[in-house]
Amino acid sequence: MISVKPNADNTFSYVIESLDRETGKRKRIVRKGFASKVEAMKAAETKIKEL
Repeated sequence: MISVKPNADNTFSYVIESLDRETGKRKRIVRKGFASKVEAMKAAETKIKEL
């Protein structure tokens, strides 16, 4: 699941949450400091492809 949220300093961050099927634990990746929602979403999609 990807979510993009605004930050207080007029930047955006994305959060990628997934479930590791082998261990049953949640995995959460957070990155901050993007100029726009579109930029944050593209970065999140690229990160998912890497995983």
